[in-house]
Amino acid sequence: MSPLKDAKALCPDGPVHNNRENWEAQFPSRSARQGQLNKCWRIDNRGPNCENGYFNPEAVSDPLPFREVQSIEAYGLNLDGTLDGRATATTCDHKKFRNLKAEERVDNQLFRFFGCHRKLVDNLFSEVRTRKAIRTGVVNRLLLEISGVTDEQNSPDVEVKLYRGSDQLVVDSALKVVPWQSQRVSGKPLYHAKGRIVNGQLVSEPADGIWQETYIHKQRIHDMRLQLSLTPSGAEGIRAGYVDLDQVWEWYSHFGIVTSAGEVYLASPSSAYAALHRLADGYKNPETGQCTALSSARRLEFVRTFVIHPAEEVGR
Repeated sequence: MSPLKDAKALCPDGPVHNNRENWEAQFPSRSARQGQLNKCWRIDNRGPNCENGYFNPEAVSDPLPFREVQSIEAYGLNLDGTLDGRATATTCDHKKFRNLKAEERVDNQLFRFFGCHRKLVDNLFSEVRTRKAIRTGVVNRLLLEISGVTDEQNSPDVEVKLYRGSDQLVVDSALKVVPWQSQRVSGKPLYHAKGRIVNGQLVSEPADGIWQETYIHKQRIHDMRLQLSLTPSGAEGIRAGYVDLDQVWEWYSHFGIVTSAGEVYLASPSSAYAALHRLADGYKNPETGQCTALSSARRLEFVRTFVIHPAEEVGR
């Protein structure tokens, strides 16, 4: 079993405590719960003056702790340049993970936050659901274009761009994307950086970019970079960078407010909000010393395709 799918190794104490569990712990008796509902109408409104945890998370005190990932392994890249996660001029002290495929130390605080949201991960971010979403266009289909390649094993100066694709994808019976199909570019690059290919591995330089996961609004990734192994039919590897804490909280709180699924899938908003601030490790505010972003990483798989720009379309 993959270490990232071993729930016991990731979260030995179990998944995150949701809002209802914290409500039941805060108001342990039936009469206390009924009294809170009579006064505040909703279990989200657990503040002393019925403040809603999603709108005012600091006004609510959760009796149950937030459960973060305890595993020592994760996908990622070494974003802060340290081996031990110590604080630097621009980063905050944090624990490092060990890369799944190497002994290097890597950063991925977003995974540390989300990894024990087991129902969220299993139900909303499963591989099958992601494949279906990419095929049908529920999320953006990303096109990776590498130009300036003189040798696919070693090219010291290449240009890397990520685009949004506009065409439906052809998939096989396992919902895997079929290589060598034509895909049209939609809009300007979401990410544009210089890079190099060394021994068949593409490494791009840090640059801000736009990313969109399944069922999540688009996010700006600071210092985004790619590290991909090129193959005859595609590429696979890691996308890494820093995600704004405020962006994560905006999606998280919105999901909890507008969907009943938030009650099942998410941690209690007060503990989640505090955990995001505690785990933030990048883009330190020089005045407050508080970090404003979380390191993140995503494992990627690409298949080779013919990328078509609008001017190249037939009849244009």
